[in-house]
Amino acid sequence: MTFPKLLRGAGWSSYAAIGLSVNPDRRTARNQFYGLSNGTVRRWVINSFGWSPTGQTGGFSAVKTWALLSQSTTYDTFLATTRGGALYTIRLPLTKSMTPVVKQVRSRMGKLPGTYTDPIYFLRTNGTYLRGE
Repeated sequence: MTFPKLLRGAGWSSYAAIGLSVNPDRRTARNQFYGLSNGTVRRWVINSFGWSPTGQTGGFSAVKTWALLSQSTTYDTFLATTRGGALYTIRLPLTKSMTPVVKQVRSRMGKLPGTYTDPIYFLRTNGTYLRGE
């Protein structure tokens, strides 16, 4: 699927994060595009008629980036990282109100206990397989 407006259009530079939720089942035609700008999450539906705004919700000014974590028939869930290192799941219902359900996964960046003088924490040696070979 290509998005001509996104690839060639202007005006997307203010968005800190974007996300796409595609449902391959053509009967539901649920392709949602999300954008995070100035602490506000905006959602559009993409179909054969073009892009239509379907909702927005605020309160996400601390979010640095996110990734689509899961999809269901009633909501999409993102894993978001804040500027302070905290992790949250953000569950956005597909309703017009878009009232989010936010749950904390981690409160901040963790630190490893102890002092490590060797800058190499993992040394790959011959015969150590990293990709399940």
